[in-house]
Amino acid sequence: MGSKKVVIVKGSPRRNGNSAILADQVAAGAESVGAEVDVFYLHGMDIQPCDACEACHASMEDECIVEDDMQNIYPKLRQADALVIASPVYWFTV
Repeated sequence: MGSKKVVIVKGSPRRNGNSAILADQVAAGAESVGAEVDVFYLHGMDIQPCDACEACHASMEDECIVEDDMQNIYPKLRQADALVIASPVYWFTV
């Protein structure tokens, strides 16, 4: 069995904020035990809403018709053993 694959998604607009600091600690911990870690910083990426075409319902391997930066993330999500979402909480909401 190969190393575990972890995807970390940073959702805060602050690159060095509390969410990013915690996500970096999770990444360091996962790497320290041999995991392969991919980190995606969403702020500034071109991510468009779903068109509800339902192509992904037919097969999770089908490519999304929306051509945005998620095309770089989808393959990593499909292969991931673990997903970490680091999102800030502002005024008790996400």
